[in-house]
Amino acid sequence: MALTVLVFLVSAVSIRAVIRLAVAEHYFQLDTPESVAMAIALAPGSAEYHVRNASFLGVGGLVEARKAVDLNPGEAMWWIEASVIDEIAGDEPSAEHSLFRATQVSRYYLPRMMLASYYFRHRDLPKFQEWAKAAMLIGETDPTLLLQMAQQLGMPTSEISKLVPDRVDPLAALVQYEWSLLGTGGNTRPETRDALYSASQRLLKVERGRTFHFDSNIIGVLFDAGRPEYAVELWNALVDGGRIGRRKLSAVGPIELNFAEHDLRGFDWDITDPDGVALADTAAGGVTLGFSGQQPQLTRILSRRLPLQAGKTYRLTYRASVVDIPRGSGLVWRVRDKSSEFRVEFDAVATSASPTSLDFTTPQVPSPYWIELWYQRSLGTTRISGSLELDSIQISPLP
Repeated sequence: MALTVLVFLVSAVSIRAVIRLAVAEHYFQLDTPESVAMAIALAPGSAEYHVRNASFLGVGGLVEARKAVDLNPGEAMWWIEASVIDEIAGDEPSAEHSLFRATQVSRYYLPRMMLASYYFRHRDLPKFQEWAKAAMLIGETDPTLLLQMAQQLGMPTSEISKLVPDRVDPLAALVQYEWSLLGTGGNTRPETRDALYSASQRLLKVERGRTFHFDSNIIGVLFDAGRPEYAVELWNALVDGGRIGRRKLSAVGPIELNFAEHDLRGFDWDITDPDGVALADTAAGGVTLGFSGQQPQLTRILSRRLPLQAGKTYRLTYRASVVDIPRGSGLVWRVRDKSSEFRVEFDAVATSASPTSLDFTTPQVPSPYWIELWYQRSLGTTRISGSLELDSIQISPLP
């Protein structure tokens, strides 16, 4: 009988405690200063309740934040909360100490990033570098915010990249960050281009056999920014890694310009797709361009980047077949440099079935080059209506 009474009393106390906690949680979920205070009165042992109360109290909530830390010193978020209040109150040593404790009780990214950002705000570059690097070593993290902090601290681009470990996600973020710098205001500073190239190289080396993160648009960006050699090396790295079904490129060897290659960015054909011009692949690996007679009077149809050397003579060999398009009607191939100060043209309409050849010499000053197919209606003619089947173009350096 006595045992039954004891069990009843214990059960009653347990039920009462459960009800008390449920009521406390109800008040906590109401999330007002008054309701959270009621929750603490019912369940003073909840660190989460004290932290929320501290957020309501602002600077005056430091005591509450400390209670949360005392109740659960193994929770990094409570240390971070305490550090925020410490810093607002002007107690810098305590704020730094709380963030350091957060890094001790948690091996995750956030405490380390928060400590790095603390040193960023206090312009302590050596400690910022130490903790930014430590943060980036944790998991597959996006370091963009830390990279921006490093830039604002005046770190050179080459030093910023050293903060990022050889891991796929951080490197992919670094590539995007360097790319964004290159695109700001037409920035083509050598150190910016070098940093984007270096980060891209590192990314391609570590992501073998994984989901592909590298954006081949970067190849075109580096080429257009005046570093065609970087573009060629990254393109060839993609080929070597089996990432793209293309041939390797070389400025010192023949360049086969396959017309079927127009799916990728970089060194594939760029199709403008103007109104009135239809493009279709051929079974032989070429393309057919159909002109309706309604196309613009001046339009670029095709374009492709060329990795040519400065001061070198090349021979362009071209084969095509044509239906109902006369020579001199305004359909021309153009090889040009970035400024278009160097430009050579020849008629895209062949006179016979034999290949057409053209020799040209590039200027002595290095530059990116393009080959383009243009239509510009000639004076005294109507717009062309017919088709041009492009078979091949080869550009070979001459001795």
